[in-house]
Amino acid sequence: GVVSALYDGGFILTLGEWDSPILVYTYYASEEIKAQLAGIEKGVGVEFYATKSTKNGLIQLKDIVWCKVYPEVINNNNYSSNDITSQMDDYQSDYYNYIRYIGRLEISGNYYNVVVNGASFTQGAIHYPIQDLSGYNGKEVVVEGFYAGRTYSSNSGLYYIQTVLTDISLPDVGGSTEDVVPDDDIVISTR
Repeated sequence: GVVSALYDGGFILTLGEWDSPILVYTYYASEEIKAQLAGIEKGVGVEFYATKSTKNGLIQLKDIVWCKVYPEVINNNNYSSNDITSQMDDYQSDYYNYIRYIGRLEISGNYYNVVVNGASFTQGAIHYPIQDLSGYNGKEVVVEGFYAGRTYSSNSGLYYIQTVLTDISLPDVGGSTEDVVPDDDIVISTR
């Protein structure tokens, strides 16, 4: 498969042109496996044996026992996103769909929540990002990434659309976006 997105704990893998992407959980992998996966980047090929399980209602792979990384970038994974901004309260899927939404990023400790105007009981949640997003805190942002499940917090009484981040930017105002985190390893795109 091809690595399509990275987060702190694993990555999204595209298995083939017609297959749905799948989350690969590496947090508890052996040190040997972690060393083999160290430095992987979006677009590289990975082959491995792992256990199939579910999390947040979606299939994931974990407990990797063998892997091989093909370090050359073989695919840049340009996906067409589904804008779910107006569907936040109702959105749910059985697949790791590529989604997009707009809202205000609120960072609190390890939580990266996106408050979407018009959503009554659902927020976006950037799933353990590897990027430094502090420059976006409190700002209106466009989030793109892979849907990683819908979760509920009894503490807040809210649902969260878990998102493995691939792109974050400020909304288009006059033709382009602003890079507020210069030289970071995140894609800042023009809309």
